[in-house]
Amino acid sequence: MSDAIRTFFDSIETIDDVRKLIEDEERESVTLDYKQADKRWNHIAKEKIAKHISAFANSEGGILVFGVSCDELDKDKPVLITGLHPLNGVEDLDRIITSAIRPEIEGWARKKIGDGALSVLLVYIPASDSGPHQSMKHKQYFHRSGAQSIAMEHYLVQRYFGRHYHPLLSINVREPGGIRATYPKKDWTHYFAFQFVIGNSGKGNAKGCSGQIVLPTPEYIVTSHSACYFNSQVEQTRSWKAEVSGPHYFVIGRDIHPGADYCFFELAVAFHRQSLDIFAQKPFLLWEIFSEGMVPQKGQHTLSSEFISLLNDT
Repeated sequence: MSDAIRTFFDSIETIDDVRKLIEDEERESVTLDYKQADKRWNHIAKEKIAKHISAFANSEGGILVFGVSCDELDKDKPVLITGLHPLNGVEDLDRIITSAIRPEIEGWARKKIGDGALSVLLVYIPASDSGPHQSMKHKQYFHRSGAQSIAMEHYLVQRYFGRHYHPLLSINVREPGGIRATYPKKDWTHYFAFQFVIGNSGKGNAKGCSGQIVLPTPEYIVTSHSACYFNSQVEQTRSWKAEVSGPHYFVIGRDIHPGADYCFFELAVAFHRQSLDIFAQKPFLLWEIFSEGMVPQKGQHTLSSEFISLLNDT
């Protein structure tokens, strides 16, 4: 998930991009939060910033957008660019992130866009494998629940500390660089073979790992000639989520040692040409992976602009 969040962060480059978030009603969520910042940050405001940063790092990662207000009644809906107070600078934010959070968060980024009163400050916080991260201003650990940052209960703190010694699995999708097989049907592309790689970035052995993959837009894709590797078992099923109607693949793989990864599945996919704009914006697939001794991890993959260009050129 963090890769998708970082891509989203990198895509916001101008004030017009921020305006588009408002026009598109890109609401606050578990990975996105808007904050007004037109008043000078005092110690209370800095405490709240530390809380949200701790929460993002202890959850799926996320983006804080300073300089945007939300609707007073519909509190998750952005409505207006209010801008930054001239003394709310990146240096203040750097000090909060580096001194008010322990252990320190790695891989975060920030950028200021716009000029003068009409400027916005964005902060990217990745999901952390070295947490839980404590807000030193509160002496508490936080995590995201919906669009809120809330204090972690004792059992969650214990679980997060346990992640240091447990497996942490994720699925990486390798996009194809060329055609796998021709599919000479009107209005459809040729077949392209996607590879799915399970990786264990944790410190414990992943025993009996398994997971599920779903392609959520079945009317725009066809799949064929799947291949399995390393004695993986891949079965097509519809048992994952009733509200998602696309093809599902249930995966049972071998144990995966810390730091290891392996390609367990290959799937050839053809796309309806009218769907290419859709896939440039919506996830191509969703995944969930788990094993003994770890919290199930979820993520998604959106097709890269390079692959969309390849589809348009073939």
